[in-house]
Amino acid sequence: MPMKSLKMRFFLKKQRILTHFWVEKFRNSFVRKNSFPFVIFCLCLCFGWAEFRHAFERAYGDEKFLKAEIVGQVRKTELEKIKLAKLKNQLTDVQIEIAKLDLKDAKVKSWATGVRWPASETAVDLSGIVFEEARAQFRQKQYVQAAKGFDRLIEDYPIAPSVKEAAFLRSESYFLSGDLVRALESVDFMLDQFPDEQLTGYALLRMGQIYQQRNQIDKAAEVYRIVGHQFRSIEALVQQASYFLKEIGAQP
Repeated sequence: MPMKSLKMRFFLKKQRILTHFWVEKFRNSFVRKNSFPFVIFCLCLCFGWAEFRHAFERAYGDEKFLKAEIVGQVRKTELEKIKLAKLKNQLTDVQIEIAKLDLKDAKVKSWATGVRWPASETAVDLSGIVFEEARAQFRQKQYVQAAKGFDRLIEDYPIAPSVKEAAFLRSESYFLSGDLVRALESVDFMLDQFPDEQLTGYALLRMGQIYQQRNQIDKAAEVYRIVGHQFRSIEALVQQASYFLKEIGAQP
């Protein structure tokens, strides 16, 4: 039994004894003289006792609540035990199934070790289709969509025959769509991957034009000089580089 319940029972028993004592004492002293004061005293005592008991029960009478809470916790514990038991059973079932599969796998391996499985097929090369779609978008002046298509081709098919042209058209798509930052990045990519290709020379000319638009004349002149020197065997590139140098008033 909880300690709080024992204290309450002891306290109530003590109060009943004291109450009985004082009632008998006052009854013996007042009932012989006048019964009315005794009745008033008893009523006051009853009301006082009722108020006192009500206050006492409010302070110490939460035993039922505690019992209900304990019962609830016990039920929760039982439910958790049931759930745990179900999980254990499920785990056991899974382990049994895994053991069966391992057994079957062992039987298959016993005769399948000498069997040679056919080699996996190579991935289908769709680079041509992707390139044609992007080039069609470029011709239709859909430069943003075209740049995305060329990006996909370069990323998914880095050794495709059309990668060089795709890289050049990607830089042109970015330039014509106004994305000059990505256009410069695309030219840098061509310099890194295809430094001696003719298309890289034309991409460098576009880089010089971008620097001109930004009023970075010194950088533009340096790019045109690189084109004229590195691609001096290609007359068309040399002529265009010389033309742009004269346009900005720079020496070849």
